[in-house]
Amino acid sequence: MKYFNQLLFIALLFSSICYSQITNNNELFLVKTARFIHSQQYAFNTLKLNFPGQKAAIENVELAFNKNFGTAIETINTKTKNLLGNKYESFIENLNNELNKSSITDIKNRLHEPIESPVLEILLAYKYENNPVDEFLNNFVNIYSVNTNSTKIDLSIKVPVSWKELDGDSPNVLKKFRNEYGTGNVTITLSTKNLSKLVSFINNDNMSAKKEFQKTSFKNHKIVPVQNENIARINQYDRLNSKPNSIQKRHITEQLYLSENNILEIKCIVNSTTGSDLDLQYQRINPLYKSIVKSIRIIKQPEKSSLLTSVKKKL
Repeated sequence: MKYFNQLLFIALLFSSICYSQITNNNELFLVKTARFIHSQQYAFNTLKLNFPGQKAAIENVELAFNKNFGTAIETINTKTKNLLGNKYESFIENLNNELNKSSITDIKNRLHEPIESPVLEILLAYKYENNPVDEFLNNFVNIYSVNTNSTKIDLSIKVPVSWKELDGDSPNVLKKFRNEYGTGNVTITLSTKNLSKLVSFINNDNMSAKKEFQKTSFKNHKIVPVQNENIARINQYDRLNSKPNSIQKRHITEQLYLSENNILEIKCIVNSTTGSDLDLQYQRINPLYKSIVKSIRIIKQPEKSSLLTSVKKKL
């Protein structure tokens, strides 16, 4: 409810100056983050003017903020100007009028408050826009626990802070995440699947299963039994869905062995409106996807010693 009220407040705040421009949450979060950036700069300028003896300390905080999010700040401001068009000046004027009513104490406290969602996530998303894996490597991650009730195995997975956990859309979906705080074009889904058909296909004993897999026309299909913290990677594939005049999609999937009849499937879907942009997005996201998959760890398992033995026999 609190999250809904925040969105409603922001929508009402902007409705008088840019109602026609803001059409989705992605744009709403962008403008909210632009408000935060401008408010921070307003605070820096106001405090330096009112506390000349502390000017050097305030400038250090300002430099640190700009160093951390400089690229993101520039991109967000540019995108907001393009979004609001000739309403941008009114947007800044109304914001300044609102900030002018704040007390010096409130302005000073602003610099000590943590950056709230979704502003922090949007800042990080744009900071690492060209190299998403760097957000992961710089340890801006959240660790999620994953409970697979069918196997009684508890897992953990690391996902960048700028991503948001979404509700699953089927009973088999364990976790679902999307970039840019749930408004981006990349989705990663963790789900469980029955292993019997895949094992039959691998052993070439079940012709119907083989035909079913052949119909999918997987690209670069291969079997890779690799140990990762007592998890065997048994399958990975890459599939491109390209149809004229439609959203382009790239599917990247890895399947990890969990138990006698269950696998964990980690599917990444990249969406784009053009094939060239899809290729670029794929190149950017693939290293991050691989890092997320490698971060999966078993927290709890019923029979740790026998987990890999069964799959090695089947393979």
